[in-house]
Amino acid sequence: MKQEVIEQPNHPAALYSLQGTTNIHECWAESVEFFFEKPTRLHEFYPGLYQAISQLLNQDPVYWIQPEKSAETVH
Repeated sequence: MKQEVIEQPNHPAALYSLQGTTNIHECWAESVEFFFEKPTRLHEFYPGLYQAISQLLNQDPVYWIQPEKSAETVH
């Protein structure tokens, strides 16, 4: 089942490897990696996780990519 989900590119779990879906440490490592490398997908699929990492690291990579969109949501 998990492998089937991972193979569907538009499924939220497709962001994570099989190890990332079964190991909390790998999940955290992959989440931080996605935060910087695929921030819009992480924000789209897991907005709460994105916000938590954003606050923890005091970073907002979605803003770096799309300053107009993020600036609108701030105001």
